[in-house]
Amino acid sequence: MNKKDYTDYNNVPWYRKSSWNTVFVFLTFIKLFISFFMMSIAPILAVVGLKSQSIILNYFLDIFTSPILITVYSLMTGNIYINKLDNNGFLKKWSVLNKVVAWIILALIIISF
Repeated sequence: MNKKDYTDYNNVPWYRKSSWNTVFVFLTFIKLFISFFMMSIAPILAVVGLKSQSIILNYFLDIFTSPILITVYSLMTGNIYINKLDNNGFLKKWSVLNKVVAWIILALIIISF
């Protein structure tokens, strides 16, 4: 048993709960989708004179990318816990695949800037 393993989801810090981090990842996907969409229609917006509005929208949507940094930090410094118990009575943790996806999302954010 690791001293940081939990048996009760209520004892897990908020930034290590899967429920919060799932929302953070979802918001980041929404922002990335809108950003890439806005980049693809930017030439059209420029023609009709709406380029500045798309830039303002993109900066506003940056609010959605900030939470993924909490997820990546949590993954770098420990685990994110799911509200289900494993066979030993401890809370399940995000798998390696979840961690890889979070790092890919972070890379996409860096590329999009």
